[in-house]
Amino acid sequence: MTDATTQLGLFAEHKKKDLPLKDDRVLMEYPFFGLQKKPLMKPIVYKNGDIELIIEPGPRGIATIWDKEILIYLASILNERIERGEPTSRTIQFVASDFLKLASRGTGKRSYQLLLDALDRLRNTSIRTTIASNDVRERRGFGWIETWRALESRKSNGQPIMVGIEITLSDWIFRAITHERRVLTLDKRYFLITKGLDRRLYELARKHCGKQSSWSISLSNLKDKCGSNREIRRFKSEVVKLVEKNDLPEYTMELLFHKEPVRCQITFRPRKRSKPVTKDENPDASGTFLLRAETLEQARLQCPDYDVHHIEQEWQAWAKKKHQAPPKDPDRAFLSFCDRYKVNNPL
Repeated sequence: MTDATTQLGLFAEHKKKDLPLKDDRVLMEYPFFGLQKKPLMKPIVYKNGDIELIIEPGPRGIATIWDKEILIYLASILNERIERGEPTSRTIQFVASDFLKLASRGTGKRSYQLLLDALDRLRNTSIRTTIASNDVRERRGFGWIETWRALESRKSNGQPIMVGIEITLSDWIFRAITHERRVLTLDKRYFLITKGLDRRLYELARKHCGKQSSWSISLSNLKDKCGSNREIRRFKSEVVKLVEKNDLPEYTMELLFHKEPVRCQITFRPRKRSKPVTKDENPDASGTFLLRAETLEQARLQCPDYDVHHIEQEWQAWAKKKHQAPPKDPDRAFLSFCDRYKVNNPL
């Protein structure tokens, strides 16, 4: 191994700012990840025609949809290099704090420990599938990453701190990004979605809506694509709550009820792009003040150790009570609220 100074310089070279988020279309289509914060210890099994998918846990359980943030980050780095005409490799180095900030995570000791746990799950989760690769259908077994290592430095008080991460991706996902180019762009607010089911529904809407005006799916099939093991009536109850909240980035949801839950129909539609807010109108019929993605990025910089999505929800509730009409500049009002929130709610 080279000396620490050289290692730190290597990781710093790959620092990324304003990185467009990219995901693999196949990962968005099928239920590869657990949707609960507590990792699943039982396999996920999905079958649909010729496609079979079995996800088996390692010692720390099945990789979660929050662990997937690391794969999205790596796919985004690879995609950017390809678009710039730069060489790519399955082994990628990055600054740990850059990822944590982009993913709206804190940068305290616990955040780094959770990152290490996620790397272990990505390394040890076992995937067996018959999904085609390059128009050839075959049975394959693999993990998300082959190896990982973390470089630590020490603070002035002697405490260790993680500074760099090196990950070697599996060949399956590397080829999907670099050779087959099966990538889609995610909304920057994806990392602000706090619930696993909400994230999964956004992924499916993003994958299937495309340039269509809508995409519909039965509740039963949606449950399967989410990898949910909940009873259908309970799953329906969760979806109803999401329909009522109507706060997925980019897409709205509608539920067509039926007395038999399995025959209920869910329809996703792209949100209409809003025009600038005036004193007399609200850009969202639900009463929610829409914020620009850049505003949420700025909020993450202002409050790096806070859950920006939670702060936004607090602000939305406060703003609706305070204002008879929408604020003249919702984005500026929200950022001011963030500053006050940080003062009133110290960590």
